[in-house]
Amino acid sequence: IEFETLTKRLNELEARLSRSQSDLSLAQQQLQDARQQTETYREIAESSEIRLKEEMSSIEKYRQDTQNRLLEADSCEAALRKQLQEANTQLARITTGTTQSTTELNAQLIMGRDKLKKIQEELEQKKLELEEAHKNNVELLSSAQEAEEKYSREIVLHSNDI
Repeated sequence: IEFETLTKRLNELEARLSRSQSDLSLAQQQLQDARQQTETYREIAESSEIRLKEEMSSIEKYRQDTQNRLLEADSCEAALRKQLQEANTQLARITTGTTQSTTELNAQLIMGRDKLKKIQEELEQKKLELEEAHKNNVELLSSAQEAEEKYSREIVLHSNDI
């Protein structure tokens, strides 16, 4: 009787051991799968972070370039305004001068008007360039915000998956 009890007990223990080994094998496989998933998500996050840094670097460079162009355009606009003022002054002198002949005055007046027109056209062109640069800057800032928000969403999604 005791031998049968021991044999029965041994069989039970062997069955439990077999189940435990199966459970352990399954748990190890699940752990390995989880590690692989974690590694995949880590790689995705690193890749996204690298892309975001590259994008932010490009955006910063473009912002600096745009800022420099804006400063240059402002400086050019100031110079053109000064030229315009000088042309207006010269035009006023020409129109009020009484010692010069009418022909000479007309020639100077035409030259002054041509110069004034050219300066005004240049000023208008610079204004258009300045407006375009401002528009590009706004679009760039919007693009940067979208990239940052996308990166944040990806990080949150990946962290939820982990």
